[in-house]
Amino acid sequence: MDFYQKVRFSDLDLFMEQTKSWNLDFRQLDGGSFSGTLIQYGFSNAQIGIGSFNRKFDQRGGAPAGLITFALLEPESPPIIWRGAEVDQNTVMVYRPGDEIDCSSEPGFKVITYSLSEQSFLEHCHLQGFQKLVKILQHQRIFPISPLEKQKLFEIIARTNRMVSRSSEECEQETIKDVLGFRIAHRFMEAIADSVHAEIKHPITDRSEKALRLIEDSLTCASPPPTKVSELCEMTGLSERTLQYLFMWKYGITPMAYLKRSRLNTVRKMLRRADPGKLKISDAANAEGFWHMGQFAADYQKLFGELPSQTLSNA
Repeated sequence: MDFYQKVRFSDLDLFMEQTKSWNLDFRQLDGGSFSGTLIQYGFSNAQIGIGSFNRKFDQRGGAPAGLITFALLEPESPPIIWRGAEVDQNTVMVYRPGDEIDCSSEPGFKVITYSLSEQSFLEHCHLQGFQKLVKILQHQRIFPISPLEKQKLFEIIARTNRMVSRSSEECEQETIKDVLGFRIAHRFMEAIADSVHAEIKHPITDRSEKALRLIEDSLTCASPPPTKVSELCEMTGLSERTLQYLFMWKYGITPMAYLKRSRLNTVRKMLRRADPGKLKISDAANAEGFWHMGQFAADYQKLFGELPSQTLSNA
């Protein structure tokens, strides 16, 4: 194999940095220290990822470039909000190369991802009779699957995990390459082929979804970022009541709580990347609209389980 890693993390930034191929940008939305696990292995054209987190996250960033990615929640994982729809363990999600992640996950989130090069995907569709999937994946990304197909997927991935963990001989490496490059791909394609006409109901309108994206983008790009719900209402043209519903549905917290926690995440990134001798905590906090330093430090510690000074000293 080209790479293999099995790691347990207590640092979110390190987790995001070491996750191969994915461009991750997570925002922690509940209080407490982070704990996560990651298994990744494969070749340049096909790879498996298995991850789990103990905290609630607004997951952003991008899927692997040049790869078609299939994602499936593990049986014990709580449902997620993915691209405006609630997704559970009976659903396969598909990312095209570089697609935005756009996911809200709860504590206990566990996911399996399988990524295949776009060229290999097209060849497999042609050789195995799945040509229709090429067009379908242009507009559909969520596929409910049957319990039987789900069981088959978990079984082949579990067998591959066991094979990878004990393999050392060259012949076994060739078998693993075959399984990753062809058999798992076929199993995912077969699983979603029968559900291509399934109707996915989105509980929010296109206008509301665009409003959420506008708000999320403003928290990344605007300087200073919005700090009041009234600013969000003016920005989106939606009422405070509508925004309250949208945020409670997608994130399980109020718009005001989301704004504060998002800005706290931004401050933490600034502290993590700073030279302790060149950045003042107050400057980082003020840049994100925090002016009462005592309350800021208390809110920061409640969310991340450490004081801002501890984050800066560990940078």
